[in-house]
Amino acid sequence: MIAPRPTKNISFSSLRGLKRCTNVIQRPRILFFQRVVPPEHSAAGALVFDLAALLAADGFETWILGTRTSRDIPARETCDGVEIVRVRVPAFRKASVVSRAAALPGTWLALLRGALACPRPDVLVTLSDPPLAVCAGELLARLRGSAHVHWCQDLYPGVAAAAGLMRSDGVIFRILEQASRKALRSCTCVVAVGRCMRERLSAAGVNNCVLVTNWSRLPVGAVAPVKTGSPFTVLYSGNLGRAHDFEGMRMAAEILAEQKFPARIVVRGDGPSRANVHVNLLPPVPWNELPAALAAADAHLITMRREFSGLVVPSKLYDAAASGRPILFAGPRECECARAIGEAGMGLIVPDRDGPALAAAIGRLSGDPGLCRRMGEAALKFSAANRRAPAGAAFSRILRKALRPSPALE
Repeated sequence: MIAPRPTKNISFSSLRGLKRCTNVIQRPRILFFQRVVPPEHSAAGALVFDLAALLAADGFETWILGTRTSRDIPARETCDGVEIVRVRVPAFRKASVVSRAAALPGTWLALLRGALACPRPDVLVTLSDPPLAVCAGELLARLRGSAHVHWCQDLYPGVAAAAGLMRSDGVIFRILEQASRKALRSCTCVVAVGRCMRERLSAAGVNNCVLVTNWSRLPVGAVAPVKTGSPFTVLYSGNLGRAHDFEGMRMAAEILAEQKFPARIVVRGDGPSRANVHVNLLPPVPWNELPAALAAADAHLITMRREFSGLVVPSKLYDAAASGRPILFAGPRECECARAIGEAGMGLIVPDRDGPALAAAIGRLSGDPGLCRRMGEAALKFSAANRRAPAGAAFSRILRKALRPSPALE
C-alpha cells in the first residue's frame, strides 16, 4: 500500500555524456539497485526513494537504477536531488509464477546493462528485488571497484523455498544458496530489517550484518475515538503475498459470522495470493487516501506464515502503527513483528493458521475500548520512534564507513 510521492519530470542529456566538474569537491556517489521504483508500486522501492532523498540532503550523490514497464514512465528524471534511471523491461502478471519467471532473465540483463552504463558508484546498494540481486552486486562491485552494501528486505532463495516454488533439498536450491551466502559474505556490510533476519544471517555465517528497521512514510496519526453502533472492523491492508497467512483469517471470519459477533475482517490490497482471500476484499486506495483508510479501522491485522520467519519482515507494521490503532499479529512469536508488538504493548499476538485464536483476540479487543485506546497510544509512540530520519542517519554512517577516507567525507 505504500505509494510514491508525486514527482516532477526533468529532461537530461544521455547517461554516457555526463561529466562531473573537476573544480568541485566530488560527493560520494551511491547507486541503489532495485527493480521496481516510483511511480510504479513497491514498498521497497518507496523506501529506497525516501532513503536516497535523505542521503542526497546529507551530502551524497544518490542514484537509483530501476525498471519501467510503460513508455509513459520517464526513462530518466531527478526528484528531491535523486537521479532516477529506469531501463525498459517487459511487463508481467504478478499473480502468475510462470509470467514472473519468464520475465526475470530479461530484467536481469537490462539492469546489468543499466548499471554498467551509469557512472561508477563509490558504493553500490543492492536490495532483494530482483531475487538474488546480491549476487549481481558482488559481480558489479568487482567490475566497477565499488564498495557493496546489501539492504536485505527478503532473503533468497529461502523465500522461494518457503513459498513452495523450489525444493529446499534440491540441487538448484543448494547452488543458489551457496552463491547467495558467498555474495553476502563478500559485502562490505549487510543491512537486515529485523532481528529475526539478522539472526538467520548470522547463523549462515554472515558476520558483516547490522540492523536498521524499516519505517512508515505516513504522518503519525491520532488515537481513534471509540465507535458505537457499527461492527468492529479489523483491516488487513497491503500486499497479498505468499508469505502471509490467509487460512487463519478465513477461519476467524467464519467463526465471527457463525457466532453473529459484531465484528468483521476486511482486506484491502492486491498481490499474487489474491485468490486465497475469502473475506471482504477491497481494492487498494490511492496514496493520498491511505491515511484515512487506515484510520477508519478499529484495529489492524498482520499475518505471516511461520516458515517465512527471518526471511521476510512485513513492512505494513509501520503504517499500521502510524494510524494509532491496536495491531493483531498472526504469526511466529520469534519474528520481528511479534517482538515489536509485544515490546511496545501495541497489540495481541496469536499463532498463524489458528482461526479460533484470532477470532478470540478480535473479540477481546472489540469488547474492551480501554484496551484498544492504550494499545493505540502505544502504537503511536512506536511509530514516532521509528521514522525515516533515524534510519537515514544510520544508513549515512554505514555508507561513510564503507567508503575509503576522502576529503568529501571529512
